[in-house]
Amino acid sequence: MCSSDLACSRSIVVIDDIVDVDVVAGELPGVWGATVRSERIVPAGPGTFALLAGPGAEVTDVVLDRLPDLRVVVVTSMGWDHVDTGAARARGVAVIGVEPYCVEEVAEHTVALIFDLLRGVTWLDATVRAGGWDDARLGRTVRGAALGLVGFGRIGSAVAWRAAALGMVVSVFDPVVGTEESRERTVVRFASSLDTLVSESDVVSLHVPLAPETRGLIDARLLARFRPGSYLVNVSRGDVVTEAALGEALRRGQLAGVALDVLRTEPPAPSDPVLAFPRTVITPHSAWYSPASVERVSRSAGRVLAQWLGSAEHRR
Repeated sequence: MCSSDLACSRSIVVIDDIVDVDVVAGELPGVWGATVRSERIVPAGPGTFALLAGPGAEVTDVVLDRLPDLRVVVVTSMGWDHVDTGAARARGVAVIGVEPYCVEEVAEHTVALIFDLLRGVTWLDATVRAGGWDDARLGRTVRGAALGLVGFGRIGSAVAWRAAALGMVVSVFDPVVGTEESRERTVVRFASSLDTLVSESDVVSLHVPLAPETRGLIDARLLARFRPGSYLVNVSRGDVVTEAALGEALRRGQLAGVALDVLRTEPPAPSDPVLAFPRTVITPHSAWYSPASVERVSRSAGRVLAQWLGSAEHRR
């Protein structure tokens, strides 16, 4: 017996190869009559009442026009930039997010990248494999290094606590929510401006969503304000950084190195200039991953959808 006639006659479509459809279905005991299926691309035409959209599913105005029965989009990633929330809500389509599922993983990955940059682990490994054995040119002390966090939500806060425990001096600037809302979350320094933060940091780490105010945030002008010989870590979204300007900052020595878990184009083509940037560590948008986080996101997607179906909102 279905709790919703709409659910009984429509499909729940998952566009996220990480999300386990069986786990999602297991969280929806009241809508067993609905079909839960995985697709590679967003379908068109009638029949889809719920869409579980991962970062590879572009839910645009045009896509929404092709889904006349769509009632709800569940965003299964931490970032929402691939979903046109305004266009969805204008059509009466609810947009809801999963519970945070990879805060610990991203925070740990960030700290690992900071260690890698400051201690030169990846680059030293490459020199040994190339026949070298020179350990005198790379490696800085982590304790006492100044870390600047751009963005101070759950992940930024988790990084701050870890870095402070390692003896780093942590400063924060949040270009989206400002500092006043964050001031009670932890005991770190709050920079008066983004320019001040980057000019006083040995490592700058990005933890902001992709939004109009953060797109291209790290541009040529701001990179020129970075402390000479400093490092940049990006685990947020590739479009937060102007990649051409980043490459130039590396080539002229303004930055001593960068670590990127996200790129503007994923995966990059073999000819992508970012692959030729000097002193760059790149991981394949994997900061979020652990077996536990995969389980969490699948269960959370099913739960939040079940909660929405159980509310009065879907009957409007």
